Amino acid sequence: MTAHVVVTNSGRALWLPRSAKRGAVYLGSHLLDGSGRMLNPDFSLHPLTPGAGLPIASGELVKLDVKLPPLPKGSYILEFDLFSESASWFAFTGSPVVRVAVQVT
Repeated sequence: MTAHVVVTNSGRALWLPRSAKRGAVYLGSHLLDGSGRMLNPDFSLHPLTPGAGLPIASGELVKLDVKLPPLPKGSYILEFDLFSESASWFAFTGSPVVRVAVQVT
């Protein structure tokens, strides 16, 4: 399963690439069952730019395709959020998440 994602840095801070290690920003997802109960809070984690990465400035938009781990048959919700290494998920500081319903047949 592949997700086509567009992420925009709408804040004032520079998002650090994964080469920065501490503070590097990634796209992550949480896996929930069809009713919204958390199954895996660390379902996937993806760099925003290839290789060692590039910083993402305020106002910059990034498009990426992320390969997600396979799932058994069933109904799920994927919750996408951004994660700052050694800090926290962006949602914990009030940033919105995106939820996508997924049906695996």
